[in-house]
Amino acid sequence: TYNGETNIATLLQSLLEQSVPSGLTYEIVLVDNNSNDGTLAIAERFALENPGRISVLKESQQGKSYALNRGLQGVRGEICCVIDHDELLPAGYLAIVWNTFQREPSASFIGGRVLPLPQQRLADWITIEHWSPLAICDYGTEAFSVDSQRFVCLLAGAFRTAAMREAGGYREPLGIRPGRIGSVEDADLYERLVRQGKTGRYIPEILIYHRLGEERFERNYHRRWHFGHGKYYSDWRSPAFEVSSYPVLGVPGYVMRHVFNNLRGMVLQALKGSREQAFIHELRLRFYLGYILRRWRLQ
Repeated sequence: TYNGETNIATLLQSLLEQSVPSGLTYEIVLVDNNSNDGTLAIAERFALENPGRISVLKESQQGKSYALNRGLQGVRGEICCVIDHDELLPAGYLAIVWNTFQREPSASFIGGRVLPLPQQRLADWITIEHWSPLAICDYGTEAFSVDSQRFVCLLAGAFRTAAMREAGGYREPLGIRPGRIGSVEDADLYERLVRQGKTGRYIPEILIYHRLGEERFERNYHRRWHFGHGKYYSDWRSPAFEVSSYPVLGVPGYVMRHVFNNLRGMVLQALKGSREQAFIHELRLRFYLGYILRRWRLQ
């Protein structure tokens, strides 16, 4: 957590109230990443009131991946669930995660649906095309395997701790840090696990609620997010994304093609008066421009 004063108490309470199978024990490891509000005081109060159940760690290096790796060093459990401070867990969340791993012994990681709080109404213009900046996902009602043939975004995943450590944890430069949004630390970890031969499962019964801040309903936030996401993709250098039969000015040739296609699509849709379709092309264009400009800067 970083400056999670508004949400951290509700999250910790939802974790303490989990309904788990008899004999199953769990710990709550909270990592504070230099919060300058009341987050740390609230967390430490919860830890004092619940000795042995909550531990509070501190990570001075600013950035989400640094904090996640600090937590990964401290956890003791066989299974590790990664939760952000603006999320809320139904009472049966941990039981479903545990039972899934018992039922799926070959799975190294699992994930499910991440949805807005039921009382939160999305802005009228938001469609599935705009879900990524909202950090929500829903791949339907059928479970499926995640491997090299089907790679999806599994927000707020749960992992076998040994597999996470074997993969090397999170790559620090790819996590959210001051001045940058649109990070890819989770996607990078999944890809490395899959390259090591690990598989995962999407389980629709797993449900996490995400408290969406008002800024995420602003178009300019989505513009900034996609541009930042492109920059993170450039830093990531994912083998699946970087593959290209011909590079152009240091970037895969197909990236330049997408730039021109989305620029053309944005203009054509705007001329037709289709604002929403033009906006979708604009966001895709911003992603590729962020990628290209970041790559050129690094070179």
